[in-house]
Amino acid sequence: MKRIYHIAVATVILSAVGLSGAWFLSGSPAEAGNSPGNDGISISSGSSGISPGSAEVMESDSSPQPTEEVASCNATTGAAIVEADPGNKMGQVKAKADKDPADGSVRKYFTAQKSDSISVAGGSLAVAEGRMLRPASLSISAVDSLDLPELDFAMCNVTGESDGYRFLPHGTHFTDEGATIRLKYDRTKIPSGYTEDDIHTYYYDTEQGHWVALDRVKVDKELACVVSKTTHFTDMINGVIQAPESPETEGFAPTMMNDIKAADPTAKLNIIAPPSANNRGSANLQYAFEMPPARNGMAPSLGISYNSDGGNGWLGHGWDLSVPSITLDTRWGVPRYNTEEETETYSLSGSMLSTMDDNGAMSVAHRGDRIARKADRQFYTRQGGDFSRIIRKGDSPANYYWEVTDKQGVVYTYGGEGAVLKGTITDINGNTREVISEWKLRRVEETHGDWIEYEYTAVDEPVRGGLTAKAIYLSKVSASNAEGDGPHTVVTLTGEKQKRQKTNNARYGYLTSSNRLLEKVSIEFMGEELRSYAFSYVDGAFHKDMLESVRQYDDSGKEFAFQTFDYYDDVQSGSGYVPFKSESETWNTHNDGLDAGFINPLQVAGGRFSDKPTALGGTTSTSISGSFYVGVGPMTPDAWKGNTGGGSYNYSSDNSKGLS
Repeated sequence: MKRIYHIAVATVILSAVGLSGAWFLSGSPAEAGNSPGNDGISISSGSSGISPGSAEVMESDSSPQPTEEVASCNATTGAAIVEADPGNKMGQVKAKADKDPADGSVRKYFTAQKSDSISVAGGSLAVAEGRMLRPASLSISAVDSLDLPELDFAMCNVTGESDGYRFLPHGTHFTDEGATIRLKYDRTKIPSGYTEDDIHTYYYDTEQGHWVALDRVKVDKELACVVSKTTHFTDMINGVIQAPESPETEGFAPTMMNDIKAADPTAKLNIIAPPSANNRGSANLQYAFEMPPARNGMAPSLGISYNSDGGNGWLGHGWDLSVPSITLDTRWGVPRYNTEEETETYSLSGSMLSTMDDNGAMSVAHRGDRIARKADRQFYTRQGGDFSRIIRKGDSPANYYWEVTDKQGVVYTYGGEGAVLKGTITDINGNTREVISEWKLRRVEETHGDWIEYEYTAVDEPVRGGLTAKAIYLSKVSASNAEGDGPHTVVTLTGEKQKRQKTNNARYGYLTSSNRLLEKVSIEFMGEELRSYAFSYVDGAFHKDMLESVRQYDDSGKEFAFQTFDYYDDVQSGSGYVPFKSESETWNTHNDGLDAGFINPLQVAGGRFSDKPTALGGTTSTSISGSFYVGVGPMTPDAWKGNTGGGSYNYSSDNSKGLS
């Protein structure tokens, strides 16, 4: 016997709150059975007002089969859930799901005593009676890709309506039979060569750190959704695993392996090339620090270099870590720092700069007429080609700084607070004032706003006589993107070790020095140490500090690679360095019997003026000269060259002989 209920259904748009909902109709196992392949009945409408209709729900007298509530894939956030009431022919008892306006989630309280469901746009959950392990408030919320864990390799997200869904609270809430999950998919996101049958619903396994496929029940191609079973809650998406393309088959060729290169055991090892000589005869080599790459090449570029004629640098004799700078050129004398006229010549990384006078003629301070100082004066390199715009900012030698813009629009700032070498000078009247002599590179900024900043430490170093000398050392380099909250790369340079051979000079008009040695360079990326370099030194000839080794360490502090250096040395002996002997030594040259044949040696200053030659050699010389003159002239006052006569005779003889 079958009982047939005619139920009039009206769909209502919740226009008062701006929501378009769907009505769900279902019956309990005792009253209604679901047709095969159908997990429930849903009726929805997109029109306003009331549209009457009817539906038939047929019950069979046969044994009832277990059923479960399944929300439609077409359900929207905040939909009403309707349960059939055996005592009510219309079967319309509403149980609304609560929507949280804070995060857009839909939440509902589930118990094991009845079937229930909940849904959001594009996703739904249905739990049959007896499937809940314990009563709990369950929620679903749509999330975007930024809030989802990273996808596994070759996985493509094809979730519809949203990038994914978060089912809370995380953990196991259902029996082994599980609850039913329905997620919509977007057909336009399916990769080429794959179909809807390749779509599965995946959950993120927090313990394994990977996406794992749920047990799929079916793919509803009409509603574009995937039906799956789950026993616990976490983040879920619809996805397709793309299999790698199969390699093309080729016939065997005896030479097919010829182009495969052998493994290089020195890969990623920063090996220093052998020294090379330049046109001046000095030996040169470079060692660059490995930096994380950055957009538009805006990563710090640092390294050390060696020049056999380089003198005493930051890393000992011949070695230095240089940063671009603008300095005063002192080849034509000590700078005068005149406040009214241009009295200094400048160099940009060793290239002399010139400016223009009021007549448009090129001018340098050490040559030609003096020109008046002015603010924001433009300078030029004497050899054109880079087309840089060089502007000196400020109005006096005490506050100058520089801006250099290259042809790509990158702006280089030299000087500014903390990036200058400055000292105090005294004029002829006894007045003192501060002046700047070196402007270090402080900031590099390209057209998109990415930047690199250089920080320095200025110190006063003691020298003999109770005086102090000015010194400045690079201490930190930072690089960042324009939209970054902070630097992505930070390079820190440290070194407190004092040189054995200290030097200072006063070519700027005040004492300067560089008596510290660089000991360590640390490179950090995104707040974590990436690698570091350590430097060790050895005592060289005449107590010069010589760089002995460069050791590279990985992010865990373990030594990764090292370089050692040996230098040609013609001073060292077996017992060490003895540049000067402390004891005296007598040399006996013996008498070889040579003399100049003086009759009586002279007494000069209490000593003998000997006729004996020295051991280095000797000479004897004889010189004879004579002169005779006779002249006759009248003695009258009127005589003028007339009636005169005269004669002259000169004699000279020289003879020189060496004694050896």
